Amino acid sequence: MNRISKKGATGIAAVATTGLVVAGMALSGGVASADPVELAQAYDCPYPLIGVQPTKIVIKSDIPPQLPVGQPSPEFQITVDADAGLKATEGLNIVGAKTIEGEGVSNVKLTGPGLDLPLDVPVTIPSNPVPANGSPLVLKGITAKAPSITVAQPGTYTVDVTDLFLKMTPKKADGTPTGLGTFESDCTLQQGQPTKLATIEGTAAQVEGVRPDSER
Repeated sequence: MNRISKKGATGIAAVATTGLVVAGMALSGGVASADPVELAQAYDCPYPLIGVQPTKIVIKSDIPPQLPVGQPSPEFQITVDADAGLKATEGLNIVGAKTIEGEGVSNVKLTGPGLDLPLDVPVTIPSNPVPANGSPLVLKGITAKAPSITVAQPGTYTVDVTDLFLKMTPKKADGTPTGLGTFESDCTLQQGQPTKLATIEGTAAQVEGVRPDSER
């Protein structure tokens, strides 16, 4: 993925999905009824002042379980909540931050018959308040939008969220950046964490007037 040059001191909030977050291919628009899907992951993210800390994310979306071959899916949105922990709160309070916001990219992979497609899914993190010390930094309202996709063959396809990169800007009460400025976070998925957000079945298009063998 094309990333802005890393700055060393990086990352307040690994979220995703990223995609987290987040990521995936929502398939609606008359294709099939959408099924709610959810993926919980834990990342190790570098933080200014406090070093690498664990960050938990939960990715949610509605993804239909089937997509007819050759039929493009619409774009879709997912939502993500992130818990960056107590030390992230402490680090932000040290520099006088009252809010934090940002953007990023979630690495998503779509695999299936004849397809191994990596995708960079944009992540938007709206302004969230920085709590008082003693409460974890929890970021809500995070969204990501995945592009339209088309599958060329029948079969089972999986959507996996594998990586997360963020740019974050903590701000003071007057809306100006803190001394940290805007920093970057290249988060690593912890070993053994799940990656599968959804499974999609690519179905053969039915020719009008011809019934499947099972119905004959």
